[in-house]
Amino acid sequence: MWPTLDGNTALIRASENGHMDIVRMLLDRGASVDATDYDGKAALRWAARNGHADIVRMLLEHGASVDAADRLGRPALLSAARNGHVDIVRMLVEHGARVDAADGYRLTSLMWAAFNGHVDIVRMLLEHGASVDAADRHGSTALLSAARNDHVDIVRMLLEHGATVDATDRYGSTALIRASENGYADIVRMLLEHGASVDAADRYGARSLLWASRHGHVDIVRMLLERGASVDVTDRYGSTALLLASRHGHVDIVRMLLDRGASVDATDRHGKTALLLASEHGHVDIVRMLLERGASVDATDDDGSTALLLASRHGHVDIVRMLLERGASVDAADHHGKTALLLASRDGHVDIVRMLLERGASVDVTDRDGSTALLLASRHGHVDIVRMLLERGASVDVTDRRGLTAMLLASRDGHVDIVRMLLERGASVDAADAFDRAGRTALMWASRYGHVDIVRMLLERGASVDVTDDYGRTALMWASDNGHADIVRMLLERGASVDAAGHLGRPALRWAARNVHVDIVRMLLEHGASMDATDYDGGTALIRASENGHMDIVRMLLEHGASVDAAERDGGTALIRASENGHMDIVRMLVEHGATVDATDRDG
Repeated sequence: MWPTLDGNTALIRASENGHMDIVRMLLDRGASVDATDYDGKAALRWAARNGHADIVRMLLEHGASVDAADRLGRPALLSAARNGHVDIVRMLVEHGARVDAADGYRLTSLMWAAFNGHVDIVRMLLEHGASVDAADRHGSTALLSAARNDHVDIVRMLLEHGATVDATDRYGSTALIRASENGYADIVRMLLEHGASVDAADRYGARSLLWASRHGHVDIVRMLLERGASVDVTDRYGSTALLLASRHGHVDIVRMLLDRGASVDATDRHGKTALLLASEHGHVDIVRMLLERGASVDATDDDGSTALLLASRHGHVDIVRMLLERGASVDAADHHGKTALLLASRDGHVDIVRMLLERGASVDVTDRDGSTALLLASRHGHVDIVRMLLERGASVDVTDRRGLTAMLLASRDGHVDIVRMLLERGASVDAADAFDRAGRTALMWASRYGHVDIVRMLLERGASVDVTDDYGRTALMWASDNGHADIVRMLLERGASVDAAGHLGRPALRWAARNVHVDIVRMLLEHGASMDATDYDGGTALIRASENGHMDIVRMLLEHGASVDAAERDGGTALIRASENGHMDIVRMLVEHGATVDATDRDG
C-alpha cells in the first residue's frame, strides 16, 4: 500500500477519521497494520486519539502493536488517556499496554488523565499499577497536576493510593502551594488532612500562606493558620503574608493575620511596611486597621517615602486625612526632597493640597531640583492648586535649579489661566522676563510653542520684545522658525526688530525661509526685512532657499528684489547652489531673473 506525500497510508487516514468499513476492507486486503506516517503515528495511535473504539478493537485483533509510539514517544494509551476515552483505555490496558509508558516529556497516561480531570481513567490506571509518583521532566506529578486544576476527586484518589503529599516540581512547588495559590479550598483541606507541610516553600521562598494571602483566599488563610502556618515567614523578596494582603486590599485576611500576631511594621526588601503599601494602593480600611494596631505612621521605605507621601502622590484623600489625624509629619521628605505637598501639587490633587496646607505644610519648601509646589503646579497646569498656593503666600518668582520660574513654566507649556493669575498676584513684567539657564524669557517660550494668548498677555504687560537668549535668538526668531504666523504679526506690531540676527547671523527671515513658512516670509518682507542679510557663511535667504529647493520662497524673494548674484564667502551663488542640488525650476527662475550663469565659487 503506497503512502501519501505526508506518509499516511489509506489505513491511517481511515482509522484517523473513523471509517470502520474501510478499515475492515483494507485490513482484509493485507494493509500493514503498524505502518506509520512521517510523525511515527500508526493507525492505532490515530484511532485511540480520536476515540474510535471499534477501530481500535479491530486493529488490536489484527495484531497492532499496542505500545508503538510516535516520534515524541506517545503510545496509543497516552493519547486515549489524555483525551478521556475510557473504553479505549480499558481495551488497551487489557491488551497489555504499559501503563507507565511516558512520552519525550516524561508524561505518563496517569499524569495526562489527572491534569485533564478524567476520573474514571485515573482510577483504572491506578488499579492496573500505574506509578502514582512518576514525575515529568519538570518534576510535576499527577497529584501536582490535579491539585493545580482543582480536580478534587482525583486528588483524593491519588492520596488514597499513596501519592507523596509533599512532592515538589522543579520550582519547588507542592500540591498545597498550588492549591492555595489558586483558591481551591477543598483540595487544601484534603492535603492538610493527609499531612501536607504547611510551611513548605517554593524556590522563591513563597509558601502556601503567602500565596493565599496575596490572592485573597480567606478560607484557605484561616485553614493554614489553624494548622500552624508561620505568620511572619517571608519570601525571597522579604514579603510577609501581611504585606501581601495589605498591598492587594484583602481586609479580612489582614485582620486575621493581625489577630494571629503578625508583625505590623515588618518590611520587605524595599523597606515598605504594610501601612506604606496600603496607603500607596488606597486601601482605607486596612490603613485604619493597621494604625489601630500601632503601625508606625512615619515609617519610611528605602526611597524615604512615608505613608503620607505615597497617599498624597496617588490622590487617596481619606487616607491622607487619617494619617494626618494620627500625627503624620506633614513636611517629611523623601530622598529626592519631595514632600506630600510637592507630590500632591504636581499630580493635581486639589483636596489633598488644601488639607496639607491647613495642617501647616511649608508652602515654599523645595525638592532637590529646587522645585516648589507652585513651580510644579504651574508646570502641570493645575489652576486651582496654583490659586490656593498663591493665597497661602507662595513665592511667585522663586526659581528652580535650572533658573525656571512659575511664569516661565506656565508660559512654555501654554497654561493661560496660570500666567494670568501669576501676573495678577504680583509677578512683575521683569519676572516674566527672568532668564532660565538658556537665557529664554517667558515671551520666547510662548512664542516658540505658539501660545498666542500668552504672548498677547505678556506683551500687554510690557514684556521686552527684542531681548535675546544665550544664542542670540529673539521671540520673533522663535516664532518665525516654528511657523506661528499670528505671533509673528503680533511681535512685529509691537515693534520687534525684523533684522536682528543673533550669534549665528540668522534673522527671522532666514528661519522662516529655511522651514518654508511662506506667509511669515511674506509678512517679514512687508515689514522691511533685509533680503540680503548674510549668515556666518555669507549666505543670503535667496541662496539658502535655492540650495534647499524652496521654490515659493525663491519666487517671493526675487519678486521683492533680492540680489540674484549675491555670493557666499566661498563664491557660491544661488544659481550654483540650485544647480548642484538639481533644482531645475529654481535654476530656470534665477536665470530668467538675470543670474550670471558663469559665476564661479572657490572650487571654480
